[in-house]
Amino acid sequence: MGRLLRFLAMFACVYGVLEGMYFILPDDFLRDVYHRCFTTVGAEIIRVFTPDEPVAARANILQSGTVGLEVVRGCDGAGAAFLLIAAITSYPARPWRKLLGLTVAVALIYALNEMRLVGLFYLATRHPPWFLPVHVYFAPTLVIALSCIYFAWWTTFIPVRRNEAL
Repeated sequence: MGRLLRFLAMFACVYGVLEGMYFILPDDFLRDVYHRCFTTVGAEIIRVFTPDEPVAARANILQSGTVGLEVVRGCDGAGAAFLLIAAITSYPARPWRKLLGLTVAVALIYALNEMRLVGLFYLATRHPPWFLPVHVYFAPTLVIALSCIYFAWWTTFIPVRRNEAL
């Protein structure tokens, strides 16, 4: 029981520190990150699948005609990434295995969030009534569920350090 409590305490601390650091980042810095890492990439993905779609990345906005999706704090997958980072760093495994798990986790969350953004763009431009429920309920739940599945999968392949099993 003590090991589980230690895991949970470390998880809560790591998650809290990451969230705290995230919320002190200036909005201007994040808008630049969103433009470089999310909207520009999203626009390129959309152009690959629908070359005739008039899409543009303007700062932190993915724009097409009258539809503009603004990527703001909280729409970047940071919360899911922080959950995974906290879980992996708190898990009793060797540091190099944690580093590998963290690397894959961050890449996974980035890919899932980019797919979420592109999917929301298509919903906003083609099926507007579906946008809100998918944006607010289904997509975030799916990202968290897939994050949990990844963590569970990762733990099955990572031998726990001797005498440190949860």
